Formats: sequence, structure tokens, C-alpha cells
Amino acid sequence: MIIGILSIQMAGAAYCPLSPRDPVDRLKTLIKQTNSRLVFVQSMTQHLFAFAPLLINIDDYLRMDCQVNYYNEDHLSCVPVTPDNLAYVIFTSGSTGTP
Repeated sequence: MIIGILSIQMAGAAYCPLSPRDPVDRLKTLIKQTNSRLVFVQSMTQHLFAFAPLLINIDDYLRMDCQVNYYNEDHLSCVPVTPDNLAYVIFTSGSTGTP
């Protein structure tokens, strides 16, 4: 997951952790409120996020035969990231019970 978090931040986006223990309706609400365009999942939790716009199963990438020559620096985006960029979003239920 650390690689996923760093990748998100290097792309200039914000990381929002989601718990697979939360009800699916709460997960839907969080994804909608953050306007998430992609969700990193693991094989065991993928079914909980079937509604998400785009899923990336990190287990699939761990199983890939990653060779040094597979890495191509030209495919990296050049997104300017500054200290003012939002790093992460953490939701709490607060007194209302809603995110």
C-alpha cells in the first residue's frame, strides 16, 4: 500500500484511506464526496468496490514479473507538486454520523 500512497501523491492527487470494514453505502458516499477517479484494492476486497469508477488491484501488480527493463522513465508524468497540494483526506463520522 505504501507504493500506492506514494504514487498517488507523486501524481499530485490526495490519498483517502477507505476501510473494507465499512458498509458499502459509506464507501460509496466517501468515493462520491472525494470525487475519486480510481481506487486501489486487494483481491480480497475488490468485490466491495464494484461500483467504483476504476479499480487497480495491487495484488495483480505484485504477481507480475517486474523486470528492470520494464521501467520506462518516459512514461512518468511531469505533474508539478508543491507543499500546498492536498496530501490526504481523512473522514470521521463526527456527531452527525455522516462523513
